[in-house]
Amino acid sequence: MQRKSSGIGKSILSLVIFMISALSFAQTLPSPEDPLWRYQAWMETAGLAKPKNLMFQDSGPRAAEDNGPWKLEDAKPAREATPAWRMMPSEVGVYYNSNTPSGMNAGGIWKGVGFTSWACTGVEASWGPFSGTFELQDWASQNASFVLGPSANSQQPLMGLDGGNIDTPQRFGYVPFNVLDIANSQIRFTWNPLYISFGNENLWVGPAMFNPLLLSSNAAGFPHGLLGLQNCATPIGNVEAQLLYGQLADSQYWPNPTERFFGGLFLAYQPVFFPQLTLGAERTVFSYWDALSPAVFAIPLWPGTGPSSGAGTSHQHISLTWRLLFPEVGFEFYGEYGKNDFSYPPYLYFLNPEHESAYMLGLKKTFPLPDSKLLGVGFEMVDLTQSIESLINLNGDNVGGDFYSHWAILEGYTNNGMILGAGAGNGSEMEVLYADLYFPKGHFGLELSRLLPLASHLYWDVNIRPGNELSTDAIFQLKLLSDYCIRDWFLTFFVAESYEVNRYFSQDNNSWNFSLQFSIKYLFR
Repeated sequence: MQRKSSGIGKSILSLVIFMISALSFAQTLPSPEDPLWRYQAWMETAGLAKPKNLMFQDSGPRAAEDNGPWKLEDAKPAREATPAWRMMPSEVGVYYNSNTPSGMNAGGIWKGVGFTSWACTGVEASWGPFSGTFELQDWASQNASFVLGPSANSQQPLMGLDGGNIDTPQRFGYVPFNVLDIANSQIRFTWNPLYISFGNENLWVGPAMFNPLLLSSNAAGFPHGLLGLQNCATPIGNVEAQLLYGQLADSQYWPNPTERFFGGLFLAYQPVFFPQLTLGAERTVFSYWDALSPAVFAIPLWPGTGPSSGAGTSHQHISLTWRLLFPEVGFEFYGEYGKNDFSYPPYLYFLNPEHESAYMLGLKKTFPLPDSKLLGVGFEMVDLTQSIESLINLNGDNVGGDFYSHWAILEGYTNNGMILGAGAGNGSEMEVLYADLYFPKGHFGLELSRLLPLASHLYWDVNIRPGNELSTDAIFQLKLLSDYCIRDWFLTFFVAESYEVNRYFSQDNNSWNFSLQFSIKYLFR
């Protein structure tokens, strides 16, 4: 028995060392803003990399190999099977907005008007079944002034039009500020294929490239504990499961800020008879700590009874995800459908199927090119607006709420003033058409996007404000990206120009915004 345990321990240790040595270049934030994460996503579509996870992504390696155009070199020779540590990729960068705040999926870094800069570094270590990462991040925002829109929160002018129902400030204070904190850090114990971890790393759930509905890298990672079953092969197919409990925080610009409980259950299944298809089912719940009851605490595992469960008040979300991947022809179709509070009571599923729902759809296609090049073209759309029945009921945001807001928990689905899920924002719509050309050691990219921020505003008081469709607030953006590898150095640059019409839903209130970013990352391979 002792010999068997030792063998399992050596197998786990060998796996850890292999992942650290051969794949350390992918130890990055799960976000389309991170070029290495984005590159690995295209490699999976093209069949040039094997996904490590089914639906659940963290800041660890995304895929189990790299046979793409970059063919990033393996790390230095693997260390002996003894306690080992190494430096994580370190990065410095600067971002600039000329007139309005913009940016999403930056791990909680708020990119306001003017310059935003950041630096991060860290270490990772492993010892038998134990592993961990520690990352220190420092970022600063010039936070220059701009014309604020009307606030729906009488106690806080920095809130926006929906500020009475969700904690998403238009601006984080009135002066420049600096934030030094621990980010994307964790400790983990692995007993293959089970693991348990504690940390605050960003988690990404679902197949989306830009706007997953439940968890993304838009807000800062929150403190949590996680019990997981990682992509385990069974006779009926591969399965994956995670049970998460954590703590969310309000921004300091929310009246009477407090902390909230957060729970989640995430399941994924890849049938043995159809491995091209991956299905997922996800459920999250959050509640005020002082209103938390055993029933609310158990909601991620067991059905609740609507917004009020037992003695506690909670807000719940569910989503169904799918990913249809044909790597032989480089094609991928994916999507996610979500419901807010389960459309409680249950008969609303049948009376108003769209009630408090949201969806995301995406397509990707890759084209191998001569001279070790690869072209990827994709499209993704997300709709988080109120459902059509809101017009029938004339309730608007005053009663029904949007997908991320609800009367039960006024702060909404946020952490530190940012949406936990789709960075497009509460009650919004967004479409992105994008293309990436990869060649050895480099990349060029293009994004065309349309964003309707808080499009649900069109539903408010529709009976007394006819014709407000002509005042739709819309942002159109063109973004050019470029990356280049020089040995262990990784240089990233992008520039974007956006044009917003009817800003704050004020007709003919139009403005331009120029954005650019430059960053340098050292990979410590």
